[in-house]
Amino acid sequence: AQDIPGFFSFAQRFRGIFAAQQLLGFLKKINASCFGQVVRAKGIFCCEDGWVHMDYLPSAASIKPLEGRYAESRVLVIGPTLAMGRLASAVLKCLRQNECLEEEDWRTFHCTG
Repeated sequence: AQDIPGFFSFAQRFRGIFAAQQLLGFLKKINASCFGQVVRAKGIFCCEDGWVHMDYLPSAASIKPLEGRYAESRVLVIGPTLAMGRLASAVLKCLRQNECLEEEDWRTFHCTG
């Protein structure tokens, strides 16, 4: 998205366990344009039952099990209009309630435009 004029990207990395049902709600909010006009979103997340891959295009969206083990969860969202603060807050709400993150962990995100 850095190379495409008029588009912005939101990328963030996390440590902790995500709630799969919360991620599904996050994906539905992307589809409902709650965070701006999203043309692409993808991510991998460590959930209670293992890793999942989230994939979003305006024509299709999915969350599927993912084989393997990764160092951290991450998300990337691209669009011509993005509500960066709402995106960050919504992803954080997907973390399990009892997970504790140090401030630098969840504040490490990258926004371009």
